[in-house]
Amino acid sequence: MKKKFSCPECQCDIVEEVTEHVTVSYPIIQININEEDVEADYDDAINEGGELSRFQCSNCGFIIEASNLEELSKSEYMKSV
Repeated sequence: MKKKFSCPECQCDIVEEVTEHVTVSYPIIQININEEDVEADYDDAINEGGELSRFQCSNCGFIIEASNLEELSKSEYMKSV
């Protein structure tokens, strides 16, 4: 079975998992130096650790009361597809 989010406030179909206390690092591939600027080329970000804070609508921020994915899947705002 698959379910999809439907926000009751704005009808957006994307739900976000908001995480707190995350360490994010950006590996630097190379540094580019020119006469006016110094810039870096980055690889993909690396996320480590963290705790689930909440689930929310990615458009309007409506918060879904759920403390894990199982609870989220049972939410009235998750519709079978």
